[in-house]
Amino acid sequence: MLATEPQRLATSATLLRGLEPTYVRSSLDGFSNALKNGQALDLSPVIELCEWAVSQGNEEKPLHDAMENDPDWNWTRKSIGWFLNEALKIEGARAMPLSERERLWGLLESLAGDPFPAEPERPYGRGMFVGSSSLNATRGVALDGMLQYARWLYKQGAVASDERKLDSIPELKQAFDRHIANDKSIVARKVLGRGFATMFWLDKDWATSNALAIFGEKEKELGEIALANYLLFCPPYHDLLPVMVPYYREAVELIGKDYRKEVDEVDRHLVQHLMLLYWHDKIGIESEDPS
Repeated sequence: MLATEPQRLATSATLLRGLEPTYVRSSLDGFSNALKNGQALDLSPVIELCEWAVSQGNEEKPLHDAMENDPDWNWTRKSIGWFLNEALKIEGARAMPLSERERLWGLLESLAGDPFPAEPERPYGRGMFVGSSSLNATRGVALDGMLQYARWLYKQGAVASDERKLDSIPELKQAFDRHIANDKSIVARKVLGRGFATMFWLDKDWATSNALAIFGEKEKELGEIALANYLLFCPPYHDLLPVMVPYYREAVELIGKDYRKEVDEVDRHLVQHLMLLYWHDKIGIESEDPS
């Protein structure tokens, strides 16, 4: 039924409350896939189901011997994050109504506070995909969802397009200020890196003032991790060049060193950034500063 009639099940999503996490998670994954495929869903009952699932907590339990059922609600929480990301992307007449703003933010904020899995001593190694852990951790998915939440607010007209300041979305500003200052997880730093262009679009002054805290953090190589994700997930925006110049320089000095001996995709994207900036006459071969 979920594969063939997701709308029918979404309308009755609240009836799933009380079921084991395996069934709730599978249903939410089905709703996410339906949204990806452009199908219309009644979102409000699904949001209510998400709120109930989040209220079950995030206590980790050992896997069952049979490994057939989810041991706890943590996989469901991650699926909630994916569902919210998909729901917030919908545009036009089927877009999430602004009346759901408070509920959506409550879910995202709860998920963004989830603990993250044990992290390796080295951020990357041979065969590892840059950014992968944040794409598969509840906290990372929720932080991505917060950026999607901001785009949704602008597209829905909750914030005037000529007033792009994070002060107009105080809940988002407070959350990102908190994560930049206090969240020393690799997961969060990956999202901050690849989401930096969106932050700059949201509030140029705020992003510029926080660039050093994001890309210059030396603890656990967090600044390098953020820059690696910026290089891989963002094109070389011209408006961002004055902000990124010192970090491009640092990245050039690290070509082929440390983890980039094994993860050369970062160096390839760095070269692509610099060549495109040169091609568009934004940097010169020997110039110290952007033209």
